[in-house]
Amino acid sequence: MERHIVDLGRKLAQHTTLSGAFYEAKVQLVVEAIEVVNRTLRGCIFLHIQVNEENAKSFVKQAWSLVDESHVGHDDSGGREFIFSSVDNMEKVLNGGP
Repeated sequence: MERHIVDLGRKLAQHTTLSGAFYEAKVQLVVEAIEVVNRTLRGCIFLHIQVNEENAKSFVKQAWSLVDESHVGHDDSGGREFIFSSVDNMEKVLNGGP
């Protein structure tokens, strides 16, 4: 286990530089990831009750009158992430959604 951690540390060191008390990561932007982020919203629905994945998808489709499919998933904060099929659909929701 310790050897594995040391190996991971060496791999991480190849992609970072020490700048004062902080490490700076050398990363390459992935165009596809930027495109997905540009059409993603994060938020919560129904804070007072538990909502499963299927209920959330159904709610989003009805409330936002989306023709195209959108992705509804969990984010790390316990909320939801809404990934729209296009920036136009996301903007429609932002400009007139619930």
